[in-house]
Amino acid sequence: MIYKTKVEIVYEKLKEDIVSGVYKPGDRLVIGRIAQEFGISETPVREALRILESEGLVEIKTHVGPVVKEIDEVDVMESYIIRGVLEGFAARESVDYFTDKELRKLEKLLDEMRKALESEDYVKYGNLNKSFHSFICSLTPYRKLYELIMELWNKWERTRAVFMLAPGRGEESLLEHEKIVELIKERKKEELEFFIREHRKKAAESLVKALKDRGIVKQNLRRG
Repeated sequence: MIYKTKVEIVYEKLKEDIVSGVYKPGDRLVIGRIAQEFGISETPVREALRILESEGLVEIKTHVGPVVKEIDEVDVMESYIIRGVLEGFAARESVDYFTDKELRKLEKLLDEMRKALESEDYVKYGNLNKSFHSFICSLTPYRKLYELIMELWNKWERTRAVFMLAPGRGEESLLEHEKIVELIKERKKEELEFFIREHRKKAAESLVKALKDRGIVKQNLRRG
């Protein structure tokens, strides 16, 4: 059993709640309330919040205190587009490595996603969504490609909140995942690669729209 400090426990829980969308951009993080929930003093909570601030997930606002940092519109679009290109190629290269065993595992993940959506457990759906895509990419023969994709997933993990912030995206997303499984079964490599790129683009558009509707997206007009 791995021992964790109070700071680590609070940090990990708050981070998971932020990236999954339980805490939404702009939400206040009341130190006293959090300390009470964990049954601890405020000191480890403050330290955990400082770590989250250094990671760009939390910001300290004057006269307000710690709040969940807004998501940058351009960052969202860039992250999804880049991941779509890389994941699409990885999926294409993974097709020949899918045996009946791998297909059964993918279908099992899809079934679990379906059940999570039916029960409106969007946090679980987001986690399963990551497992679904990472499993496909894990079968690519290019290890560096897989490692890069997972590095980008972790770097932009906040985008997993799409299903909490835009629950309407869930049904469309599930249909797209069903199509991905179908294309893998049919060994349609080029169509699969293009479809995953579009799948990522649609997810980005849904997240940005949800953030705009809530007035919690940071619009950055920088140019490349």
